[in-house]
Amino acid sequence: MALKAAGNVIPDSSAYEYRAVQVEPKMVRKDPEDPNSEQFQKQKDGTPVWSIDCIRVDRASGNKAIVTVTVPDVMEPDVAGPVEFSEMIAGFWVSRSGSGMWFSASAVASL
Repeated sequence: MALKAAGNVIPDSSAYEYRAVQVEPKMVRKDPEDPNSEQFQKQKDGTPVWSIDCIRVDRASGNKAIVTVTVPDVMEPDVAGPVEFSEMIAGFWVSRSGSGMWFSASAVASL
């Protein structure tokens, strides 16, 4: 069971550049014991959620990291290369087996 740490943050959009590498549907398992129970994750209104894998480049240092940004959209976002996101937030997660960050946005803002 993941233990969510308190506090989400809004990343400074001027500090990072995002380069989209691939887009995949976000999948969830309806039954944790059954690997064949994966389904597309959808919002309450039925909008599919997509995982956009990006290379995040720190503009100041040039350091790079691979991050996944989840975005709801009726159609699969057609992105490759530089991308900007609307209303991006980041959060931290902690569990007994590790920790990490997650990124979410309301939409792909521009290409």
